[in-house]
Amino acid sequence: MKAQSIEIEIHTTTICVLTLRGEHDVAASDRMTLALAHARTYRGLLVDLTSCSFIDATVTHALLRDARRRRAARASLELVVPCDASHVRRILEVTGAIEALPIHENRSAGLGALSSAERVARHDDRRDLYDVSARIDRLYRMTNAGRRRRPAEAPGSAAVVRAEVHHEDARLDDWGRRAA
Repeated sequence: MKAQSIEIEIHTTTICVLTLRGEHDVAASDRMTLALAHARTYRGLLVDLTSCSFIDATVTHALLRDARRRRAARASLELVVPCDASHVRRILEVTGAIEALPIHENRSAGLGALSSAERVARHDDRRDLYDVSARIDRLYRMTNAGRRRRPAEAPGSAAVVRAEVHHEDARLDDWGRRAA
């Protein structure tokens, strides 16, 4: 059996890369489970199998189980498996993992996809949209409370609401100013 290693590389504050080298079978499953558990603190995980010469079904099962947990937590797990890694690809095909997990030819393509997915996920949080919408409604009611009602808008006219978007940790007071 070739020497095996599992390395965790922190790429950004939300993305890490797990690199498997050598042959990984049931004997390495505990270390694999431990590495996946540590990587759960990152929203995006790229598992690089470029230098991996062998994996068995226990490794594939651990990857699929972690991917399912990540989806439930709105995170992602993606793989790097080059075309010339025929044995690794074959195991992924037989176990069905090749259809269930996003696979990339190289590390840079995988990191690019995870970075894009992270940008989309930051803007896809519906809870934040509801918070912003409620804040806009509250500000609108406050600004119009002391004014007399405006006449009905002419058909085809549009009202424009402007909102300043701050970092998610920032809080606004009742008047729309940044709270200290």
